[in-house]
Amino acid sequence: MLRFIVTKNDDSVNNVLLIPIKGTNKFHFVNITKGHICKCEFDTVEDAENDIINRLNSGLIKDYYKFKIK
Repeated sequence: MLRFIVTKNDDSVNNVLLIPIKGTNKFHFVNITKGHICKCEFDTVEDAENDIINRLNSGLIKDYYKFKIK
């Protein structure tokens, strides 16, 4: 499982987990800060990470940090 600390452009900070969905091979982001499960679905961890990188590169978010959770 991965944890992301995402800083949005308004300087708000969100604690986000990348969670594998039980019984499938898919992943969803869960925003712990807002209590929200993102409807975006990813086939791989790499696809999910690329989504965050694309959001950073396109200016939708300001910054992020990634942590591995055991």
